[in-house]
Amino acid sequence: MKILHLPLWIPNKHNVQLGNFIQQQIELSSVDNETFTLGFISDRTIKRINVISNANSLTISYPSSNNKFISLFNYLKAVKISIQEFQKFNFSPHIVHCHVAGRNLWLAQKYFKGIPIIISEHWSGYISGEFKKQSFFLRKYLIKKINKCQCIISVSNHLTKALTEEGVKLKIKQLGNVIDVKEKHFLGDSNEMNFFVIADLEDQVKNISGILNAFQLISSSYPKFKLNIVGDGTDSFKLKQRSISLKINENVNFLGRVTQNEVQNLLTKADCVIVNSNYETFSMITLESILTGCPVIATKCGGPEQFINKNNGLLIEKNNTAELANAMQYIFKKKTSYSPDKVRNSITEKYSKDQIRKELNLVYNSISPSS
Repeated sequence: MKILHLPLWIPNKHNVQLGNFIQQQIELSSVDNETFTLGFISDRTIKRINVISNANSLTISYPSSNNKFISLFNYLKAVKISIQEFQKFNFSPHIVHCHVAGRNLWLAQKYFKGIPIIISEHWSGYISGEFKKQSFFLRKYLIKKINKCQCIISVSNHLTKALTEEGVKLKIKQLGNVIDVKEKHFLGDSNEMNFFVIADLEDQVKNISGILNAFQLISSSYPKFKLNIVGDGTDSFKLKQRSISLKINENVNFLGRVTQNEVQNLLTKADCVIVNSNYETFSMITLESILTGCPVIATKCGGPEQFINKNNGLLIEKNNTAELANAMQYIFKKKTSYSPDKVRNSITEKYSKDQIRKELNLVYNSISPSS
């Protein structure tokens, strides 16, 4: 079967982690199907449209601007070029698979009429309230576009409920993200503890400052504890300054953005991962950590609850600094009971790549005209 993928988010030079989970799903779908990916990157640092062509993909970068009309004009111009370039490949898809509903959905319905369209939805905005902040017209327009598709895939119960409440009438298929990990095989030094946070540094969403506050509460009692923060974002400078004002900066490492392969390497060195979010649609890092063999402390924020149990970590309430500090101490004291094998074996096979691949193909086969 031929599948055309239209991702709204793709990794780029400004954000190497953007949409990694989408790329992994695309790669998984290519095992049993012939695939082609058409992606767009909005870039403020360029002045003209650039096209990168590979055997099974086209990536089009176009200039963006503070002026929304100029950015839209450049996007529409990029779309026209992309369709002209795409036609040279003589790729006639049986299904168009959009990843996160947006402009890509408009493109699919305009240029690939008569071809079934699937959406994989990941956006936390339906849960956080960001979707409701959009104009009434835009919200109604997007939901109308979604409801014209043949199928929508959601990554969690939490997101499924939010989509339904916003007016999605399609039957929603739940299917987790594809997880690719390296296995952890050792426990670190018994006197040390390496906590890791892997997230966009957007404090309103991820509450990194709450982690810094909790770390400060226990730092004097545990001088060998380290807090490693992987990622970047609008609050990066503020959070670095906060670590200095709390006088914990010598034990807090800001590592910046890294590639997915580097994330996997870091997880094998972590003793515990902290997810202190106010909301999550899936929390891929929670599942990645567990499958690596690393326990997780996470808030009850919508995503981690489906993965965490007594054998692989702790769930805590949101915005509770004292509870987070206590959880960090508990994981340290019980460190030897969270062996990598025990943590890895704590969740079911439903999150394996083979199972997700099987379920994704069932979705394709259920709507393909050739099925």
